[in-house]
Amino acid sequence: MVKLIDLYPYRRVAGLQDGGFGVGGSGGGGSERGALEVGGSGGDRGSGIEFLLMKRAQGKIYAGQWRMVGGKVELGESHWMAARREFEEETRLSMRVFWTVPSVNQFYEYKTDTIYRIPVFAAELEPEAEPVLNDEHTEYRWVSGEHVADYVLWPEQQRLMGVIERIVSLNQILPEWTIEDHR
Repeated sequence: MVKLIDLYPYRRVAGLQDGGFGVGGSGGGGSERGALEVGGSGGDRGSGIEFLLMKRAQGKIYAGQWRMVGGKVELGESHWMAARREFEEETRLSMRVFWTVPSVNQFYEYKTDTIYRIPVFAAELEPEAEPVLNDEHTEYRWVSGEHVADYVLWPEQQRLMGVIERIVSLNQILPEWTIEDHR
């Protein structure tokens, strides 16, 4: 069976709360359980993040759909290494923080009668990050969590972005989820 990965890039946006603009930042506190506190300087508990979504090119799988980074694991590669490679190929960006999301993307493909359980990763990018797309995508958008469902069609991917948004907004990226060897 083909091994796949999903990676959800995001950036923190000062003043963004619940999809709108307001005062505050990316939330404070949250580190009492040993969670990695990245960015933020106190204030609101609004998520303050935008997801990088890219529109798939014609002739590619999921053509015309807005998606996150995705791809196949190559022979001899771990899932996290494949996620890092696919991210670099599709965006030409650097990750500030790379972590595994404590959930999986799962769906059924009737053509192959396969149930997929795909590990999920997230990558925090610099606030000014702008991708350079490869031939798999035609355009990109930065989208707040409030507007993800306007672009992303798959309910499970919408759910996963909600999980990421909650974890980031509460500054609860646990140390055991952080992938240190990502550069």
